[in-house]
Amino acid sequence: MLPELIPDSIFFCLQFFIPLLLVMNAARVEVPFLNIKALIVATNVTVLIAGLLAFFIPVIQLLVDYFGGIEYEQYSVINRYIGPLGMFAWLGLLTQVVLPQMMWNKSFRRSIVSACVWLMAYWAFKLVNVFLLKYVVASSWATFTPDKHLVDYAGEAIIFLMVIVPVYLLISLNVKRNHFKKLKH
Repeated sequence: MLPELIPDSIFFCLQFFIPLLLVMNAARVEVPFLNIKALIVATNVTVLIAGLLAFFIPVIQLLVDYFGGIEYEQYSVINRYIGPLGMFAWLGLLTQVVLPQMMWNKSFRRSIVSACVWLMAYWAFKLVNVFLLKYVVASSWATFTPDKHLVDYAGEAIIFLMVIVPVYLLISLNVKRNHFKKLKH
């Protein structure tokens, strides 16, 4: 559970950060010492980083569980993707691994639209999980208790900031360096 914390935290915080960035970009809000274009690229690179982590962590877990020799873990690996609820695992792979890979393309990386497309697919995946599991899995919603507290949300925000701030700083430094090179010529 702990290895998935990093990509899940990044994806969770991106749900709130991308709409804020979209509004700032659409309203042409000028924030001192903040380059919106560099922030858009940093956001898309952060989506790519989280997508890569969301790919490598389950692959390593699958290999360890399958070749570990414990029969229960081998069955859980097979059942996760081929079992009766396997479509949720495949939808998760689509939204958290396949769609972020579009950020390798430079034109997608520079556009806020690509981040919004990913966000809409991610929200659709979350809605499908909630609504289908409500009717597919027999459980009582009356006994639901939230498993996250304010400290958990703060920790997710810290993990997100630890990823996006260095990416933004590297991109904005690269933009400034390229700007000064153009001025010299």
